[in-house]
Amino acid sequence: IEEPDRYLAQISRQGYGTNVLDAIRTHHTSVMLQDVRTDAVAAAFRGETDTRIVRDYRGVRVLSSFTPLHIPGLHWVLLAEIDELEAFRSVYQLREQLILSGLILMLFAIILGFIISGTMTRPIDALARVSEQFGRGDFRRRAKISSEDEIGRLGATFNTMAEKITSHTQRLEDEIRERRRAQEGLQRSRQQFRNLSRHLQGAREEERKSVAREIHDDLGQRLTLHKLQLTLLQQDLSTVDTALGARCTVMAGEIDATIQSVKRIISQLRPGVLDDLGLTAAIEWQTEEFQRHTGIPCVSRITPPDIRLDPERSTALFRIFQETLTNVARHAGADRVDITLSADATGITMEISDNGCGISAAAIEQPASFGLMGMRERASYFGGSIRFDGTPGEGTRVMVHFPQTTVDMAS
Repeated sequence: IEEPDRYLAQISRQGYGTNVLDAIRTHHTSVMLQDVRTDAVAAAFRGETDTRIVRDYRGVRVLSSFTPLHIPGLHWVLLAEIDELEAFRSVYQLREQLILSGLILMLFAIILGFIISGTMTRPIDALARVSEQFGRGDFRRRAKISSEDEIGRLGATFNTMAEKITSHTQRLEDEIRERRRAQEGLQRSRQQFRNLSRHLQGAREEERKSVAREIHDDLGQRLTLHKLQLTLLQQDLSTVDTALGARCTVMAGEIDATIQSVKRIISQLRPGVLDDLGLTAAIEWQTEEFQRHTGIPCVSRITPPDIRLDPERSTALFRIFQETLTNVARHAGADRVDITLSADATGITMEISDNGCGISAAAIEQPASFGLMGMRERASYFGGSIRFDGTPGEGTRVMVHFPQTTVDMAS
């Protein structure tokens, strides 16, 4: 009645024929003209009474209450229907209001949660940043305490810990500085001692050289002159007094022995072969002298045959060699000594080994082993190294290495 065109369009979509549509349009009513065949009608004809949501003859969802009419001679049913949207409008509005209220409450809860979480996490983040900066070494950082809750107590605990760590760290830094100053002082003292020892060694070598030169130039010449004069006197007395000639002969022998003693003393003070012919010749000469005085066979290998070093290193290496042979003669009880001297691109290496009793580790580290200490000091002057290896009953090996400096290897 209110919207006939729209109504006709709806039932047309539900499959009603044009004759039904025309009849309704002509009479302006659908009563007795339009069949109503819906689920509710079918259920009522089956004798059911119910209220349910179904689709009516327009195809629209409706809330339908239906029941059969028990009137004799009639096969009718009674339906009371209202559109679902109209019937549940208040319910839907309430639902929408509840949904909207829920969304508003949820938004409020989220905002409140952010505020509460920010209030809780802000001091925690601040404490975390302070802890990170403190861990990086900024010991002045402290946590700001703005409450007395658990977080405030945590900040107070952190500050107490930071104070203790700062105090311990400061004390440790002071100790480290003191130890560093002491270590630097000890290093300076060691270096000064080493320089003094080197100076004394050099002065002693120069003094030895000077004394040896004085003995050679003065005492040696005087002995030679006395021997010459005694020889001439012996020749003059041989024809006059035989007894005096014989006595002159004895005196000449004593002078020869004295000359040999002077030569030996000069060689011990400063072998002239080291200054005149170099390290290789001095090693060979000292080896022959050692064999001659001790009777211990020595085998020497020098590669290349002629090695030249600067005078200071030659003297240091030669003195180490002399001290090693002296120790062999005094303590080793050996009957063979092997000597190796070699030079290559890395420097010069000397190795002396014997087959004696073998030095012990305790003897090597003994504080009173001044000879070994002197050998170490001589090697350390020039950045070299020395090592002592001893095997009881098998012998001792001394290895000396001077790094590459000014080694001249003549072929």
